[in-house]
Amino acid sequence: MIRKRYIIPEVVQTSGNDCGPAVIKSLMEGYGVPVRYDRIREACATDVDGTSFDVLESLLERFGFDTDKALVPPEDLLLKGHEHLPAVVITRLPTGLAHFIVLWERFGDRILVMDPAHGRRWLHVREILAEVLVHMMPLDAEHWRSWTTARTEFRDVMRDRLDRLGVVDAKGLLAEADPDKPTRQIAALDASLRSVDAMVSRGALSRGSSADQLVRRLFELATPAPLHDERYIPAMYWSAVPIVDDEATVMLRGVPTLRITGTSRLKELAKEAQVAGVAPEAAKDEPDLKSIYGRTPHPALVLWGLMPTHLRWLCASMLPLSVAASLIELVAALSTRTLLSTQSYLHADHQRLSACLLLLLVFVTIWVIDALCVRMGLQIGRHVDLRFRVSLLQRLPRLPDTYFRTRSGTDLADRFHGIAVLRSLPDVLFRWLRALTAFITITAGLVWLIPGSSLPVVGLSAAVLVVPFLFQARLADYDLRAQTHAGGLVSFYLDALIGVLPIRAHNAAEAMETEQERLVRSWGRAQGSFGRLAIKTELALVGMGVLLVGVLVLPLASGAVSSVTMLLLAYWALLLPILANDLALLWRRTATLKNEVLRLIEPLTVALESESVVGDSQPPAASGGVRIQFDSVTVNTSAHRSILQNVSLSIETGEHVAVVGASGAGKSSLVGLLLGWQRASRGQILIDGIPLTPDRLEALRARTAWVDPGAQIWNRSLIDNVRYGCLSRVGPELAEVLDATDLAAVLERMESGIHTELGEGGTLVSGGEGQRIRLARALYRRDANLVILDEPFRGLDSVQRKRLLLLARKHWHHATLICVTHNIAETLDFDRVLVVDNGQIAESGAPQELAHRGHQYRNLLAKDEETDDALWQNADWRRVVLRRGQLVEP
Repeated sequence: MIRKRYIIPEVVQTSGNDCGPAVIKSLMEGYGVPVRYDRIREACATDVDGTSFDVLESLLERFGFDTDKALVPPEDLLLKGHEHLPAVVITRLPTGLAHFIVLWERFGDRILVMDPAHGRRWLHVREILAEVLVHMMPLDAEHWRSWTTARTEFRDVMRDRLDRLGVVDAKGLLAEADPDKPTRQIAALDASLRSVDAMVSRGALSRGSSADQLVRRLFELATPAPLHDERYIPAMYWSAVPIVDDEATVMLRGVPTLRITGTSRLKELAKEAQVAGVAPEAAKDEPDLKSIYGRTPHPALVLWGLMPTHLRWLCASMLPLSVAASLIELVAALSTRTLLSTQSYLHADHQRLSACLLLLLVFVTIWVIDALCVRMGLQIGRHVDLRFRVSLLQRLPRLPDTYFRTRSGTDLADRFHGIAVLRSLPDVLFRWLRALTAFITITAGLVWLIPGSSLPVVGLSAAVLVVPFLFQARLADYDLRAQTHAGGLVSFYLDALIGVLPIRAHNAAEAMETEQERLVRSWGRAQGSFGRLAIKTELALVGMGVLLVGVLVLPLASGAVSSVTMLLLAYWALLLPILANDLALLWRRTATLKNEVLRLIEPLTVALESESVVGDSQPPAASGGVRIQFDSVTVNTSAHRSILQNVSLSIETGEHVAVVGASGAGKSSLVGLLLGWQRASRGQILIDGIPLTPDRLEALRARTAWVDPGAQIWNRSLIDNVRYGCLSRVGPELAEVLDATDLAAVLERMESGIHTELGEGGTLVSGGEGQRIRLARALYRRDANLVILDEPFRGLDSVQRKRLLLLARKHWHHATLICVTHNIAETLDFDRVLVVDNGQIAESGAPQELAHRGHQYRNLLAKDEETDDALWQNADWRRVVLRRGQLVEP
């Protein structure tokens, strides 16, 4: 039996576009089915642009949910008695990106929301309606009419509004909007009810006859017009608008909503997975459903596992030390009270000195314990930081390539930059323990000092503790909102810096200033709301302290309690709200740290591509090339879209094959399978007759030379870039490689020769020079058995392209070579040509044969020649050549 949890589990997205996977995990665990976040993310197959609403719907249904996707009018989304809960809706971030959130449960006027960007939030209905995305889309009027008839909730909402407004003849009015009547009559009545209901709810109009008359009058005025007239009813209240001159179409307005209507197959699928016992590592790019089930390790357990035994003992010892420090503080306060009360009995100087020294010793002991805990915290934080970095460096080379391909570089950089936050975790833990134990011991001290008042003291202490937490929940919401707007500003400034040249070229400074002003104002409003609430919180805490003093201390003023005891009671009563506020602040800080740590530890919890470590001994490379065989290989991405479909192919040992086709046809994805950038959803790949498993993929990479414009050029010297990845190999002489790739001429203008650093991303060399550096890096691997050239000579002129391609084929004459290119004329000398079209091998054969009998290859070759004749050989064009920084006209 599936049971919905009262409180939805909190799942924070670990990447900027992971709200879709986070929503799925949260929903499934909200119904008691634990799943792995990394496998859910693979199932979503998200790229740096995130997951679409349609993909989210199909995946939820695939995982066992019954869903209902609709465009719900904003006023109906959270209408009492008709709430569309639980549901997934779309909001807009300050950066302008779409963002999924889960509306889980209603509590009065508050909705429990699971926001993957921040975690659980308790938002007012008005706040949610202000954040959700309102979308408009055209729809056939007949479909909309049938929908209003089939969806009983549409009519139920109209009836409830009529009853709430006090309309007398509600049935007669509904009959005027019969489905057989024109579309505009149904839409006009619906809009009239919404607008009048809004006025009544805001106190601008009373229910009853006034509302009844206004509804009928608005319905009468709005019905004749084919298009809504904003003189009578504002556009925001029209859920369906007939289009002018097109009665057959209406424009729907509403919030895209994906409601969970049932969980008929959710538990069944989970039980099947438990019985099957499929390991998560067995999953492919589109993982088996059984591989998603299981629990993701808790961040605290992951960090605990990083600590050696002695650090664990140090961490565990913080609790008794904190308790001891709080107890000693209690003893010190009581000792001070005793000393002040009995000072008249301490006549001798040595007695007073001894008492003062004893009290000083107590305070020194507290200071020593605190200093010891701080030192232990620094030591633990430093070791956890160091061990985390070491574990991360060991694991990064073994992570699946899809992990990096589906996350933006800025997201990963921001995540790794935040590793230093691990150092603060022990300090937060110690402060938690100190504040909590101090609060408990002071409460116990108050009970001891005021005999017979244990229940009132404990009750007031609990109230003092609850009040700041109530404020902190709201403060956290405002703070998160301010941080979100601040993140939007940061993204805006980053985009402005990246695009500063186009901004200047297009004279777009004024538009950028307008956008900046809007973002700054939003951020300022959020900060102002946070500041105002923070001041109210401080005033409330002061009031609670004064109230405690009044309730606990003043009734004792007329008794036999000494003034010293009264002073101590007042001090403790004023201290309790401060400690409660510290605990609330630490609670908020802990929630923030949890989100940050979840992002940090994700690489440590992702299933590895291979259990072998980079640098392990690999089997010796076979002589010659490799034999490649594709058996009905299909590659899917974005959950369902196929980029390669049922590809069957055989490439013999030492064969040189050219791959051509239109942009987006799947050429790079085809060779990406051999590099691991893509993984087969169906079918298999054989290398020398053996299936290409993750372990064998790593061994194949060690025997592969790869040239691609996307290969990184590091901010290191030219020689380091050329020998990158080949430092332990015996390659050709460096001078030979530099001469072959025309890099010797590039060295002439470099101040430090081969030791010149090339800048971030190779900014100190041109695009063509960068390509030659990448080729030189590959040529240094003379022992390669597989060579993959993906647009290897982009940015080079035709003469250089022909010479370097001939050089590469001669250099690797023994190896299996695959060259992806758009230059069709270059492929005429290859052993074989593959024409890829729409994810399939359309043609395969010798180029001369395809040029005569083929269709697509012949067309590509003809277009290539036509372009050459029309542009480069056309006498109408004027030709200039750029040589060494000077334009020369031959």
